[in-house]
Amino acid sequence: MMHKRFIVTHSENTASFTRSNVLVDTMTGVNYLFIQSADNICVTPLLDGSGKPITEGYAENSEWFGEQK
Repeated sequence: MMHKRFIVTHSENTASFTRSNVLVDTMTGVNYLFIQSADNICVTPLLDGSGKPITEGYAENSEWFGEQK
């Protein structure tokens, strides 16, 4: 079974016509903030206090998916 490269782990509507999502790259585990408004889209990696990308351990071979490659 083929897995999606990115999964949404958090989603909320922040204002009129604005949505924010936290996406996780299933290959690397890196978290991204995705913000979409009526006329703009922004994607940026989430960083920890030392400037390194936040990872949640959702890599494709993780037990989070419930199956191995």
